[in-house]
Amino acid sequence: MTKIPKPRSPSCDAWSADPERHSVLKQALIASLFATSILATPANAQTAPPPEDDIEQRTTIIVTGESFVGGEIVSANKDGGDILTTPQAISVVEDDFIDALNLRAVAEALNYTSGVRSQSFGSDTRIEYYQIRGFRNENLYKDGLVLTNSGAFLSWTTPAEGIGRLEVLKGPSSVLYGGGSAGGIVNIVSKQPDGRKLAAFEIGADEYGSVYGSADMGAPLSDTLAIRANGLVRRGDTQVELAEDNRTFGALALGWTPLPGTTLTLRGSYTRDRSQRPTGFLPYEGFVTPLPDGRRIPTDLFLSDPSVDRYDRDQYEAGYTLETNLSDAVRFVSNGRYAEIDLIYAGLYGQFRGNPVIEGGNVFITRGNSRQDAHLDNVTIDNHLDGRFATGAVEHTLLGGVDYAWSQTESAQASGSAPRLDVFAPVYDIALPALGTPNATAQKLDRTGVYLQDRLTLGGLTGLLSVRHDWIGSTSTSNGGAATRQDSEKTTYRAGISYLTAAGLAPFVSYSTSFTPVFGIDQASGEAYSPETGEAWEAGIKYQADSFPLLATASLFSIERDGVLVANPVPDFPRNQSQAGLVRSRGGEIEVQAHPLETLNITAALTAFDIENREGDPALIGLDPPATPEFAAAAFVDYTLPESSFLPGFGFGLGVRHTGSSYADAANTLVVPAATVFDAALHYDFANFRLGANFSNLFDKHYVSACPSAGTCYAANLRRATISLAYRFGDDR
Repeated sequence: MTKIPKPRSPSCDAWSADPERHSVLKQALIASLFATSILATPANAQTAPPPEDDIEQRTTIIVTGESFVGGEIVSANKDGGDILTTPQAISVVEDDFIDALNLRAVAEALNYTSGVRSQSFGSDTRIEYYQIRGFRNENLYKDGLVLTNSGAFLSWTTPAEGIGRLEVLKGPSSVLYGGGSAGGIVNIVSKQPDGRKLAAFEIGADEYGSVYGSADMGAPLSDTLAIRANGLVRRGDTQVELAEDNRTFGALALGWTPLPGTTLTLRGSYTRDRSQRPTGFLPYEGFVTPLPDGRRIPTDLFLSDPSVDRYDRDQYEAGYTLETNLSDAVRFVSNGRYAEIDLIYAGLYGQFRGNPVIEGGNVFITRGNSRQDAHLDNVTIDNHLDGRFATGAVEHTLLGGVDYAWSQTESAQASGSAPRLDVFAPVYDIALPALGTPNATAQKLDRTGVYLQDRLTLGGLTGLLSVRHDWIGSTSTSNGGAATRQDSEKTTYRAGISYLTAAGLAPFVSYSTSFTPVFGIDQASGEAYSPETGEAWEAGIKYQADSFPLLATASLFSIERDGVLVANPVPDFPRNQSQAGLVRSRGGEIEVQAHPLETLNITAALTAFDIENREGDPALIGLDPPATPEFAAAAFVDYTLPESSFLPGFGFGLGVRHTGSSYADAANTLVVPAATVFDAALHYDFANFRLGANFSNLFDKHYVSACPSAGTCYAANLRRATISLAYRFGDDR
C-alpha cells in the first residue's frame, strides 16, 4: 500500500493575502484526493469476489414498502459489523422516515432518536446542534470522516435532501474517529449511486410562505458506472418576522466498479445559505416567565436589523470512497474529502446580561452589533484494512488504519454597540454606529491517528477490542502576532462483549474512552491545557425479530467527562479557566423501530438520565449543567391503507414528543418548563404521485427550547404546516 504524504498546511498569511493561490491550492487538494483513490485501485489481476457468506453479512434488511427500520450494517463501524451484535447502543434514521415527516435538517431528523436532544437552538436552521446523553456534539461526521467545526456558526450542515441515513453511535467513539464528544457521534451517510433507476421531484410550501423544489435522480450509466444527483431550492420566510431561510443545495455522486470486488465513489456537493437571524439571545424574564405586567416577549420578534443582518454561507465538499477486496478475506478502504466554508455573519443580537430593561410601560432589549468574515478548510483522509481469519474456533475481523485530519480557520470579527429595541414597538432600518477594528485570528489544527480493532466471534459470542493513539497539534495567530503552537497526544480504548441467542436477544456490556482537544493556557499554572477525557460503561440488550423488521434496544450507561474548564480567576486574568471540572451522566434509554406490516411503521424512544457536576466549583457540585433536559420521550406511527381497502394509497401518521425541564443558570434556580408537542402527516399515493400534508408542532404550542444562560434563551419551533406534491418513478417509486 502506497504511503500517502500528509497535506502540507499553507500559511495563513499566504491564503489571506493571495486569493489566486488560495484557489490553486484548493484545486490541488481536491485533485490529490481523487488521485489517491485512482492510484490505489488494483490495475492488474482481477480480485476474486468475496465469499457468499460475506456478501450476506454485509447487506441490509430487504423489506417491502417504506421502512423506518435501519439496516443491519452500520458503515460507521468501519469493519462491516452489524448493529445487533455490536456491544454498543446504535440508532439509525433512514431517509424514508425523514421523507415521511418532511424534515429539513439533521437536527430535526433526530427528534425521535433515543439519547439525543436536538434543536437546542430552537428554530435556527443554520446550526446542526444536538446533545447525546447530555453532552454536546463537538463536530459533524459525514461518510465516515470528521468535519471539524470552528465555533457554533462557522460550522457544517447537510440538508435532508442529501441524507441517505443517519447513524448514531452512543457513547465515546474516539477509538475509531479520534477526538469527539463523550456522549457519542452522528454519522451522515450521503445518498449513494447504487445503480437503481430512480427519479423523484417534489414541490411544496409552508404556512410562513416558504416554498421549495427538490429532485433526487439516479441511474446506471453502464455495467460499471452509476450516478446519483440530488438538489434543493428553498426560498421564503420563517416564524420570525423579517427573517428568511433561503437555501440552495446540489450534490452529485458517481460510482464506478472497474473490477469485481472493487468500487470507487466520487462525490461532491455545494450548499448556499442566504438567511437572517431566526433567534437572537432573548432573556429568561419576559420570555420564559411573564413580564411584571403579564405580557411576554413575542416569539416572532426580530432582534436584529434588516439593514445589516445576514448569514451568508457557501459550503463546498469533494471526496471519494474506494473499497477493494484484496483477497477473499482482506478488504482495503480509502476515504478522503476536502471541504470548505466561506461565511459572512452579521447583525444585531440581544446582550447576554441586563435584559430586559423596563421603563414605565415600555420594554427594551439592549443590543450589540457584530460582523464576522471567516473561512474554514478541512482535509480528511482515512485508510484502513480489515481482514477475516480464524484461530481455532474463534473467528476474527481485524481492522487497522491510519487517518489524518487538518483544518484551517481564518476569521476577522468586529463588534460594536447598537440602539436598544422596543419589544412591543420595534423600529427597523435605523442608523447604526460604526463597528470597531476587526480582530483577525487564524488557527490550524492537525491530527494523525492510528487504530487497531479486533472483532472476535465464537458461536453467538462477539467480543470487541479496540485501541487508538492520536497526535494533535494547533497553531494560532492573532492580529498578525507571533504564532503559538500547542501539541498533545492521547490513547483511547474500547472493550465490549455481546451474546446473540437463538431467540434474537443480544445482551451486551462495554467500556470505552474518548478525548476532546482543549487549546489554551491555564494562567494559574502556566501550563497548556490537556485533552478533555471521557469514560463510559454501558450494559444493555438488543432484540431483532425474524418474522418482520423489528429492532429494539434497551441500555444503561454511566459516562464521565473529565478535564472540563471551570472559572478560576487569577490576578491580571479575571476570565482564566482551569481544567478542574468533572461531569457525570448516568441513566438509560429504550428505542424500538418496527415495520410489522407492509404499510405500518412504528418508532419509539425513551431517555432518562441524571447529569451533574461532580468536581469543580464547590458551589455547583451536584447541580445540573444548564440547558440539559434529563428526560425525553417520543413516538411516531405511520399507516397507509392497503390496496384492498376502500381508499388505497391514503395514509396518515401521528407523533408525540416530550422534552423534560431544564435550567437556565448554573445555580439551577431558573427552570425552563417541560413541553409536549404533536406531529402529524397525511399522504395520498396515486399513479406516480404523492400528495402530502405535514404538521410539525400540530397544536402550535409556544415554548422555549433551551436557555444556556439567563440572557440567551431560544424559542422552539412553532407549528409548521407544509403541503407538498411529489412525482416518483423508477426502482424507488
